[in-house]
Amino acid sequence: MDKNNIIRSLKGLDDEKVGFSLKLPVSLKNELQELCEKENISMNGLIVATVQSFINDDCGKQTKEMKQALLQCRDIVSDCFDNLDTQIEKYGRPDEHHEKKLDEYASALKSINKILGV
Repeated sequence: MDKNNIIRSLKGLDDEKVGFSLKLPVSLKNELQELCEKENISMNGLIVATVQSFINDDCGKQTKEMKQALLQCRDIVSDCFDNLDTQIEKYGRPDEHHEKKLDEYASALKSINKILGV
């Protein structure tokens, strides 16, 4: 995020506003207030523009792309888990190697779901 781009973008934020409570550390609030006074802009406007910039910037885009990749990985791991489980049902009790793989797939699915918040 580029501070100058954020400050320039303040002019395009004329949508209807809604209330929102935000608590900041005193030191951060003071720094924010000093910057806004220096740039002759409102603190609210700067915070809104910064949040909008975060949503629009590469970090936000990368986060969305990573989430899509994790969803694909989850599907692949889930399919592997199901296929291995089906093979075990078909051919009998799993050997040590297959039990280890089942545990790995289950752990991977749990980790991916935790990251995705599902």
